[in-house]
Amino acid sequence: PKGTSASDARAVRNKRLALELLLNTLQNCGPVFRASEQLLAAVKSDLCVSLITNSVSPVPKIFGLSLSIFVLLIRNFKDNLKAEIGVFIEQIFLRILQSGNSTYQHKFRVLQVFDKLNTDAQTALLLFLNYDCDVAEKNIFERTIDCLAKISQGKYASSEHSGSIQPEQEQELRLLALSAVVKLMGSIMEWVDRTTPTLDVEGGSDDGEEADPEDASVSSRPAGSPQPATGPALALSSIEGNKRRKAELKQGIALFNQKPKRGVEFFIKNGFVEDNAEAIGRMFRDPVMEGLDKTAIGDYLGEPHE
Repeated sequence: PKGTSASDARAVRNKRLALELLLNTLQNCGPVFRASEQLLAAVKSDLCVSLITNSVSPVPKIFGLSLSIFVLLIRNFKDNLKAEIGVFIEQIFLRILQSGNSTYQHKFRVLQVFDKLNTDAQTALLLFLNYDCDVAEKNIFERTIDCLAKISQGKYASSEHSGSIQPEQEQELRLLALSAVVKLMGSIMEWVDRTTPTLDVEGGSDDGEEADPEDASVSSRPAGSPQPATGPALALSSIEGNKRRKAELKQGIALFNQKPKRGVEFFIKNGFVEDNAEAIGRMFRDPVMEGLDKTAIGDYLGEPHE
């Protein structure tokens, strides 16, 4: 009916105006406003929920505004929105890119977001540190790069996407995904060159003066870097330790899903769980262990144990 159509159009205009006002506010707010606890609470409880709803809107302008706001949230509030950013990337953006049901316009806009984010090396590196180097989190950064690489290599040429993606559109998406990966590599290399002191072959500085190791340590740490104050060497060691621990966890989960008893022995040996029934039971309910196959858990619980 005509009245219903007019009402829907009015609702879209109101939603668009509200999102434009939010975008303008976040673009022009200063550090004091961004540090407000009331603002952060409103962003977490209201804005993020609204963005999740509008980020799958069939209206291109609404969808585009939601993505633009999300980019600002990552850049300006990433320290306070770790959980929310992970949900956006994994549950919204990657699903849109991987789904055979999402439209070309949605895929293109999401790739534009990654293309824009990848120009900032620190944002990308913080995603890596916050998720891929945290045993309790999923490998968001790795999955994102893997998804972009597959798209650039022709993922949308498969039959799964043939109904929604035309050949010329598939070519545009491949180029945009490749551009995002190239920009990420370029921004990281530029960041490394900018934050690493230039030393000559003898180990001195490029102006002939002897380099102070302590000064080099300070100068090589970028502003806002997540590295702790104890020095970059210790920070790097911690990152490598977390990644190694996460790789061990992944290895243990894969082993458990094939041979449950040997998997539990692996977890005990590597310190993921204590050697008692109560601790093992808690491990099966731990969100970190969500990759454990439920059938394998049942098989283990059904086996006799000493």
